[in-house]
Amino acid sequence: MSDGGFRVDLTELDEFVAELKKFVERVDDQVEAIHSKVDELHVNWEGEAATAHHQAHQRWHTGMKDLRDGTSDIAAAARNSHTAFNGVQELHRKMWP
Repeated sequence: MSDGGFRVDLTELDEFVAELKKFVERVDDQVEAIHSKVDELHVNWEGEAATAHHQAHQRWHTGMKDLRDGTSDIAAAARNSHTAFNGVQELHRKMWP
């Protein structure tokens, strides 16, 4: 826009959020599969390397939670955008019949 503003296509925003959720679900599934393998690995693995690996894996697990939480926040913001936009439209309809 030439006035320096921006526009949001709510349909495209919904599509983006849906694709993001699918992506996060796929990554989450893969991380869970890796987690199962790591648990199996650590049954017989001990020592500094095992401890370091376990700590690194825990950071992955925490990062995955952050990714899920962030995606939920984005989805909530998108829903709020719909509510706000629809409220503004309704207000405009009432102001100018």
